Order: sequence, then structure tokens, then C-alpha cells
Amino acid sequence: MLNSNHRKIIIFGLGLFGEKLFKSLADRWEIIGVDLDKEKIEKLKEEFQNNDHITLINGDASSILTWKKIDFDNVSCVISAIQDTDVALEICRIGRESLKLPKEVQFIVLLIKNDRREEFKNFNVEIVDPVDITTKTVISLVEKNFRIPQNIGIGKGELVETTILANSHLIGRELKHFKSTRWRIAAIYRDNKFILPTKDTALKVGDRVVISGYPSVVESIVNIFLKGVPQFPLQYGRDISVPFSPLNLKIIEEAEYLRKHSKAHRLQIVPWKKRYKNVINKAVEKILKNSFYVIKEKPVKSYLDLLNLKEESIGVGVISFGLTKIDRLIFKFLKFIKFSRLYYNIKLKKLFRKANKPFLVSRGSFPYSKLIVSLNSSNPAITLEIGLELSRISKIPLEVIYITKPKELRGEIENEELSLIKELVNDFGHIYRTNIDLIIKEGNPIKKTIRYLKENKYNKALLILSFDKNQEFSIFNPNIQYEITLKTDISVLLIPAKKEVLSNEYH
Repeated sequence: MLNSNHRKIIIFGLGLFGEKLFKSLADRWEIIGVDLDKEKIEKLKEEFQNNDHITLINGDASSILTWKKIDFDNVSCVISAIQDTDVALEICRIGRESLKLPKEVQFIVLLIKNDRREEFKNFNVEIVDPVDITTKTVISLVEKNFRIPQNIGIGKGELVETTILANSHLIGRELKHFKSTRWRIAAIYRDNKFILPTKDTALKVGDRVVISGYPSVVESIVNIFLKGVPQFPLQYGRDISVPFSPLNLKIIEEAEYLRKHSKAHRLQIVPWKKRYKNVINKAVEKILKNSFYVIKEKPVKSYLDLLNLKEESIGVGVISFGLTKIDRLIFKFLKFIKFSRLYYNIKLKKLFRKANKPFLVSRGSFPYSKLIVSLNSSNPAITLEIGLELSRISKIPLEVIYITKPKELRGEIENEELSLIKELVNDFGHIYRTNIDLIIKEGNPIKKTIRYLKENKYNKALLILSFDKNQEFSIFNPNIQYEITLKTDISVLLIPAKKEVLSNEYH
């Protein structure tokens, strides 16, 4: 059936690719085919003799005489499928400059020699490399079981199609639990039908999923979808950013420890203030022997500079209070008075309000003997998932803790929340095929969490929390994650995640 607009497509060159295009489009479009090979033209004329919407012309595509034989009324697209780059350029020049075909007429050039791509820029054409497309498609199928669509967007991997396999741990998960500003599930194809995803859509075996997002993030997400391979922090970015100060080198050691026990690619070491630029190389070389790192030129002046970098490569920022002499002196003095954390609580509040990437508050409590996930977090599901990913990568034991109100003070809402927390942990245990230790305590979540860490002597551990940037700080309604981070003596990994109250809709 012809295209309803009866618009024309001109194809120059009816060789391997051109003939395939010609035959594929012939039943829907009015086609004009041009080729220098007279036998090829006669053969196609015989094949399409009953199609009055097909025109075949024998001639040289680079000759204006051939172009004069063409009726350009209602032409919407000109395709060059000729391998000779000079002829392809001449097609574009004649069409755009001699005949002045407007921009509305699309020019597509199948170009195998990419070294001359720049010469086509002035003609407003779209370049397609059929060999490159074929190669990428085969490699992606063989190595990764996913496809990168070509000639959509910028073609650099910001759109990827993958299939959910039977061994993926994400089967049955609803999309509302995949929360990221860096990637999205754009479409699902199930049983040859298109599904526009909603937050309640659950993934099934065999689903073809189209993922869109930053190219550096999307491929990592595909690995999670395919096999449930833990990827943290690649879903946020591939590198760990850490400041350098000669007064606190322990922070770099802990950042390197986290890199080795996660999927992060390298450390990005950033000078803290200009005055440290001259001593950074020698100091870092002593600490990071045989490690993968890069030293950045531009220094940072605040932790927010470190965490809000526009570079999409940053997955985690590492911070530590005490990078200057003044910091260290004041903090050392304040340790002897009642309000020992007052000095840096204002700085920490700024991070809670504005940080757009996960960040580690480094207190040197590594090597970690335990990963502790607090489900008194803004988003328990995301917190638990990241904790499980890190545990699987690092082989460090995981423990999950949740503080609820005393039984006599719990109402219907609190009892339901406790029940849903248990269901959440149980679900993740089945998804990841592992036993998860859930510790439930009663009382104030801030005091009980701190007391639990001290009573169990978890001085070599990492606490994992998620926080909501929009949550207010109030005396009457304290920010639980902020207060715990402020008062604990161990390192804390903080994940920005919008607050979500668990409900029966989780399943």
C-alpha cells in the first residue's frame, strides 16, 4: 500500500544496499531509482513492470543531465547508496546548490569511508555507515545481548534495547522502584505488543526493554537488567571523587578501599584549595601504588563543588571534616565539650539539602567488617538494594536494622509499616537468593541506632542510609538520617532518594 501522501523517494545507486532499500520501500512509496548499470535497470524494470509508482532511470548520478530526467515534484527524500565518496558529494552538491532543493527534502548518504564525513556538513545531510551499524549490532548481540539503536538521537548509547532473561533478579519488580535522574525505562515490548510503562508496570521474562539515559550509565544498568550483576556506583557514575589535603590523607585511603570493593573505575583526586596543588602528586603516589586514579587540575573550595560536579562520570563523592588546620583545631577543641558536633553540622546540612550524588562521610572506619543498612531511611527499598549490591561485590557481611516504636505506642500505621519492612526484606532475600539478617529494635530511631552500633562495637563498619533532599530540619520533627550521620563515629554512605512510604502497592 502506497504512503498516503504519495511523496517520492529518490535512490541513487542500486547496488547491494540500494537495491535492498528500493525493494523494501517499493510497496509503500513512489520510488525513483537511478543507476549507471543498464542491465541492472532493465532487470528491475522487468520485475516492477506492473508498478506504475516505480520509475527507473539509467544514468550517471554525478551528471546534471541525469538529474534533468527526474520529476522532483513531491520529493521528500534523496538517498545516496553509492560507495564512491566523490559521487556522493556531487549528488549533495547538485541537489542542494544547483537545484536548490530545500531543507525539507531529506538527504541520506550511505557512507562507508568515515574519514571524509566532514565534507558533507555544508549540505545538511544525514550520514549512515552500514558497515558500522552491522558491526555494532553483531557485537552487542554476541557480547552483551543488547542493541544500541543507530541514527536515533546522538547514537552514542543513550538509547539501548535489552531483553530480560530468566536469571535476572529484577523479574516481578515494579518500575516505581527504579528511581534515578540519570536513566529511564522508555518502552517495553511484550508478546510483540508495545507497552507504555507506568510506575506499576512489573518486568517479566522475555520483555524487551528500551532504556534511555546518560551513555556512561546506561550500559551498567543493562548488566543489572540482564543478569542482576551488581553495579554500584555505576548507576550514578563510574568514578569516585575525593578531595586531597595533606592534613587528612586517610580520606584517600578510604576512597580507594571503597573503589576496590565496588564497581567504580577510578579515583578522581581533586586539590582542596589552591595551596595543595604543588604537593599532591608525591603524596598520592605513596598512598595509591598500582591504583587507577587521575589528579584533577581545578581545585574545589567546598564539598558541594565536589558533589555537584556536572561531570556525569562522578558516581560517589567522599568527604571528611578536617581538611584544614582551622577545622582540625576547632574540632579537636570541641571534642572536649558537650556539643562536640556543632562545628560541622551546618556544613552537613548543606550537603543533605543540595547533594545530587551519593556521598561517603569518611571517618576512617575501614576495612569494613560489616555493612549496616538502616531502613529508617527516606527510601528503604533503594537503601537495601544498594547495600546488597555492595555486599555482593565486596563479600562483606550485611546486616539490616530497623527501629520501630514500642509495641504499646504503635498504632495501625506503625504496625503496617513494620509488616511492610519485613515483607520488603523477605522479598529482597528471594530476589537476591540470600538470607538477610533483619534486626528490629524498639524506641527512638536515632538513639537506638547509635546505641546498637556502640553496643556491638561496630568501629570497623559502614552505615548505609538514604535521605530526601526536600525534608525539613526541625526540632519537633528531626531529620533521622542527618542526626544519625552527625552522631555516629563510623563512616556513612548517604544516598539521595525521594522519600517513599512503603505501602501494599510495593508488590
